[in-house]
Amino acid sequence: MSTQFTNRQWRLPNNENKDKQSNYSMDFDGSQNIDLGNSTQVQPVKEMSISAWINASASSTYLGIVSCQYPGASYDGFSLHVHSSNKIQFSVSELNGSKKYVNSTSTITTGQWYHLAVTYDGANIKLYFNGSLEDPGISMTGNIDYTDGLRNTKIGSLYPSGLYFTGQIDAVSIFDYALSSSQVTTLYGSSSTGIGNPMTLNPVAFYNLGDKSAFNNSNYLIPNSSLKDFVFDFDGTNDYISIPNSTDFDLGSSFTISGWFNVTSYVSNMGYISFDGSSTRGWFLFHQSTNLALYDGTSVRTLSLNLQPTNQWNSYIITYDGTDLIFYLNGQQNSTQAVSSNLQTNGNGGQIGNQQFAAGRFYSGSISNVQVFNTALPATGSNSVETLYNNGSPLTLMSGFTSLVSWWKLDASDTYDSSTGNWTIEDHAGSNDGTSSGMTQANLVQSDLSFKTSISPFALDFDGANDFVTMGSPLDLRFNRSDAFSFSAWVNVSATANNTIISNQLAPSTNYRGYYFAVQSNKLNTIFRSTLSDRLIFNGATNRSSGWNHVVFTYDGTSTTSSGKFYINGSAETTTGSGTLTATAESTDTVYLGCRSNADNFFNGSLSNVSIWNTDLTSAQVSEIYSEGIPQNLSNHSAVSSLVSWWQLGSNSSFNSSLNQWTCIDEKGTNTGESSQTFNEDAIVDGVGSYANGVGTSGLEVIGSAPFSDANSLSINMDVLDRVEDTPA
Repeated sequence: MSTQFTNRQWRLPNNENKDKQSNYSMDFDGSQNIDLGNSTQVQPVKEMSISAWINASASSTYLGIVSCQYPGASYDGFSLHVHSSNKIQFSVSELNGSKKYVNSTSTITTGQWYHLAVTYDGANIKLYFNGSLEDPGISMTGNIDYTDGLRNTKIGSLYPSGLYFTGQIDAVSIFDYALSSSQVTTLYGSSSTGIGNPMTLNPVAFYNLGDKSAFNNSNYLIPNSSLKDFVFDFDGTNDYISIPNSTDFDLGSSFTISGWFNVTSYVSNMGYISFDGSSTRGWFLFHQSTNLALYDGTSVRTLSLNLQPTNQWNSYIITYDGTDLIFYLNGQQNSTQAVSSNLQTNGNGGQIGNQQFAAGRFYSGSISNVQVFNTALPATGSNSVETLYNNGSPLTLMSGFTSLVSWWKLDASDTYDSSTGNWTIEDHAGSNDGTSSGMTQANLVQSDLSFKTSISPFALDFDGANDFVTMGSPLDLRFNRSDAFSFSAWVNVSATANNTIISNQLAPSTNYRGYYFAVQSNKLNTIFRSTLSDRLIFNGATNRSSGWNHVVFTYDGTSTTSSGKFYINGSAETTTGSGTLTATAESTDTVYLGCRSNADNFFNGSLSNVSIWNTDLTSAQVSEIYSEGIPQNLSNHSAVSSLVSWWQLGSNSSFNSSLNQWTCIDEKGTNTGESSQTFNEDAIVDGVGSYANGVGTSGLEVIGSAPFSDANSLSINMDVLDRVEDTPA
């Protein structure tokens, strides 16, 4: 892990610890907690797991660690806490009104780190202590009871308030499924590698408390580092993905087919994946109403009966070893048939989301992670059906599966070309990339099937009156009419006005020479001028939507009305250009974020991840920045050589309380910005794509220790400008 800084203090990990998952933790003094709100995302109903690290500094009974309980007499919900005799207890209420408890046999000692994990699989509750199962489980049937009313999930206390924890807590993660014992062991980690990374196990929420938290002068902001990933949704009308001709899908007498599906409504003969074998009719997997069936070129093999309910993710895995056709549903063997199958396509291509042999057999619902293997995977062991199912979480790496022929993830790694209106669906195992038909960018949707993390959990909020950030007048941020350049930013506009994002214009007396990029009356607007009358004006046609939007302007250097183009959320929009530009348009004045050079047209709302490029980005490069709504590390962008400056704004920024001023690091160049002295420290706010974030009560502290990671440092009286590039040679 690199050194991370988020306002007030530099965080300097001990070199021996710096690559571990966590280097810092939060210290609770017995009167504080972190409020995660009442988001249902951190209140799993049918299955759940909680993982947390604790280091108590005081001994008592009922010290809350993670809880979600209603403040009435029933205290329904769940609670993980220190119970009597310094043992750990997990309590949970069922919808039938009964309470269940599991207890550790081991006790905690003050001043020592412990890993705790509890799981509920819909039938049993289990408790793990330092990676080992302590309570073998107690039977529980039915959903967890949250029906008494809205309640907030808390870290560091029980109930709405009170019974507070005293000591350190770190790396709290919540899952909507039951972790296996091996996954708990992974989270426990080791002294050599540090604690395990919860993000490899798809948590619905992950709070890396010390490393990611930011102080806003009154509270600590605690971001949920787990954001919903993307899947493809098919409308059941005309959406499908074409797979090119290939002999890879002549699978012979041994194969495995797998994937994930979430059906909106079951329709007879609804195609999932199909291949045309010409005279032999190939093979296809489809729904016979609520049944799942495989046509193997000879016969229809019904695999499962009555797949229910709708709007729920299911995993299917089908194996055939030359004798037995075995179907696994959600990791469990569902049916076995002794048959003779031989999947042949004669080298022809196929489709995902349609049964291509008849009209009107399109898929209705979501599909993810479709995979084809040319061997029958074993049920258990290394690289098996059990491994592939991964306790209900799609694998992110498949390097051990040597018989994997094709793997279409169907996620944000796929590329949308706005000029053709088609998706390219990458084959992550072979060379059989797919091409969409009848699909738009709206077919890619967020889902709770899997999760990913954002590089930038925070943003800066501009008040619309006098807030701005400036970085002087650097040469590499000046552009003339024959220069190609692009602007990119994430914006969350609070009020309809002329909200300036980026400007570099001379004063009114010199006719505003330079560039100006803004949201003007809810539409994108850019002006590039040499004088008041010699200028190009570009206007977007689309109203920005509420909430966060990714906006881009590209300019190709041809000085024509068609030289500029706007993008909103990765899609090119209709851009109207007008005017002429015949003279120099380069401004020597200051570059601003959040206002125009005349100290007007102030931005009202939040800005995050603003970047300037010295090229006109292509639609694919814009899509790469957008990354379907989750900011990424632009240092890894394919066009990084053309990236001039990049300001995360909020993340990796510092606040000088004596000046009321933010310093915003340029992550790529040397154009670090400083804000006007009008900001407060509470200008740091939740960033793009955030949900289920927490707010820590006043007085919480980041400290320089974490599980398996100690002697880390925090700075005193230093600001962001104290970091320099000069190092020992």
